[in-house]
Amino acid sequence: MAVKNSRAFVLMPFSMKYKEIYDEVYKKACQDNGFDCWRVDEISIPGSITNDIVIGILDSDVVIADLSSKNPNVFYELGISHTLGKNTIMTAQDKDDVPFDIANYRVIFYQQTIAGSKILYESLSKALKELKKIITETSNPVQKVLSERTIFGIKQKVPVLKEIDIGKLSKSMRKMFDEEKIYYMAVSNS
Repeated sequence: MAVKNSRAFVLMPFSMKYKEIYDEVYKKACQDNGFDCWRVDEISIPGSITNDIVIGILDSDVVIADLSSKNPNVFYELGISHTLGKNTIMTAQDKDDVPFDIANYRVIFYQQTIAGSKILYESLSKALKELKKIITETSNPVQKVLSERTIFGIKQKVPVLKEIDIGKLSKSMRKMFDEEKIYYMAVSNS
């Protein structure tokens, strides 16, 4: 039986400027460390790109987010990744590409040169090796705060939703819950 590779989803600007970094560094580092690597522009089936991005993040074991050029789409997708508790490796070409809110998390900085690409490859490979050891743990701002919240005095590791008051949902939302067979548990804080 073949061993299934872990999966890495890459968030980055879709510009020819970054194509070589993706092809020659991100993909190679991932493959060399047992990760299947892809990004949304490699999906050719018709449909919503945004849905494909969310699915890519959900289906990945690791997310690599290149923050270079402060691309708003990448930051939106990074927020989704953090909310879902994904292990995320952030990279950037310049410290000014990293906003205050995430500046206290490790970022691999690189220069887009031959020497810079080699350093990025080595740093990314090291990060992927380390993450493989702790693939089920997360460390990002959303999950850190959520894990410190409690229900019934018991700390939760990765709560995504704390409470739903079904009575306050719109009729269409209640209908969606029923049609999609989405199950929920009402939690009382009394």
